[in-house]
Amino acid sequence: MIRKFLLSLALAFAGANIALADTAAIVLDPASGVLNNNGTWSLGFEFTLNNSVTVTSLGFFADGGVFSVPHEVGIFSVAGNLLVSTTVSNSDPLEAGFRYRAIAPLALGPGNYVISGTTGPDQYLYDPAVFSTAPEVTYVTDRYVASSSLDFPVEGTSVNRGYFGPNFKFSTASVGVPEPSSALALGIGVLLCARLRRAGRNG
Repeated sequence: MIRKFLLSLALAFAGANIALADTAAIVLDPASGVLNNNGTWSLGFEFTLNNSVTVTSLGFFADGGVFSVPHEVGIFSVAGNLLVSTTVSNSDPLEAGFRYRAIAPLALGPGNYVISGTTGPDQYLYDPAVFSTAPEVTYVTDRYVASSSLDFPVEGTSVNRGYFGPNFKFSTASVGVPEPSSALALGIGVLLCARLRRAGRNG
């Protein structure tokens, strides 16, 4: 009984804080917004990162959970330089109204950025009444431009709470470097496992 308890404790320590859940930048209630498909746009919003984060996936709003076409999504610097992009499709996981495509982790420092996505003929959501951001993210303004491909959206400030459109998920962990608490937990777990193996041989 004691050995089973210690083994469970070791595994818990070893796994503690290593698998960090990604956080969505924007959380909203689709029923509180307005749906539209009044043209072909590259649209999204400008945002401020209050802390350094690692972007892990890009997403696009899926009305009814289904796209009629794939959607390009990208994050730009405020100067218009494309930093990362991908194409989101129906094969990507659906979560809270958005489908997300995983990307190679991208570290972004504090500052302002713009996320944009192509609408195609699909409906996008705008001006939702129920709308919040992750603590690391501050919404600045909506952005849009008429375009059939991913483009830097130069226009803005036409609605109060943005065009969605695009979204992203992120982690606050550094790319490829375990947090100190994760490293400590892993070390304790390994030591406990080693002690149990020695006890088993001696007993």
